[in-house]
Amino acid sequence: MKILFFGYKECPYSFDALNYLKQLNCEVTSVFSNSRKDRIPEEIFSWEGDLIISFFNYLILPPRLFNKAKYAINFHPASPEHPGSGVSSWAIYNDSKEYGATAHLINEKVDNGEILLVKRFSILETDDANTLLARAKHYCMVLFYELIESLLIKNITVESLIENNSDQWLGEARKIKQIDRMSEVPINIDAQELEKRIRAFHTEKFPIHTFLHGRKFIYV
Repeated sequence: MKILFFGYKECPYSFDALNYLKQLNCEVTSVFSNSRKDRIPEEIFSWEGDLIISFFNYLILPPRLFNKAKYAINFHPASPEHPGSGVSSWAIYNDSKEYGATAHLINEKVDNGEILLVKRFSILETDDANTLLARAKHYCMVLFYELIESLLIKNITVESLIENNSDQWLGEARKIKQIDRMSEVPINIDAQELEKRIRAFHTEKFPIHTFLHGRKFIYV
């Protein structure tokens, strides 16, 4: 099988997934991104094959690329109730009880394509955005093995996976700039809301912070 694989350089799971495909003797072309600012190499647009896989990939794949494969599949580190970016934060902030990982077809919209498989797990009272995302990534890896085994070893069709799935996306996809806004707290924020925001939105990339007299103060 001829596969185009998109991963993230800083995620070991991306390399585990790529190596598994190679173990299955797939003909794999791989593209690894560093950040959301990266661009798809122009030569990749001449690729044609059977399957495109996006696994912890920051690059948005345009139709002129994902239409070159029979199927294009993304692994989203959240359950279908949480489409978009930075959603582990929103799951914590909104007191969700459950989270997960989702494998779905890629279309023109973010986290909107037909769902193939979902793995779910409970959110713990001790979870924050970081621990929840870490566990979701692990479940994505489990989901990846299960889906690839179904498609490439057991010869289960994508159509049958879609037919047997009952999950649906809920709500609009969250954008990363919404996380940035929530990590900036007003100087008069009450204690309860501050603790809630720290648990939900305080990450290395978006630390909780405020501004006072023109100076930025960061929570540590």
